Amino acid sequence: MGLSFSKIKTDKELRASTSLSTTKFNQLSVLFSSTYCKIYGVSIQESQGVRKFAVPPTKQPF
Repeated sequence: MGLSFSKIKTDKELRASTSLSTTKFNQLSVLFSSTYCKIYGVSIQESQGVRKFAVPPTKQPF
């Protein structure tokens, strides 16, 4: 399971997790999000929402 960067509160924690400063991480995050949207035509948030609802229903026993 991945670590959600939103749970990281300090620059020290971010540096330990990514080896990037908060400023550099935020710059990279903006570029990554923009590139993802250009490639897939939806934002990361939209694609995560789609995935939650695109899970096939479980098979029900007869």
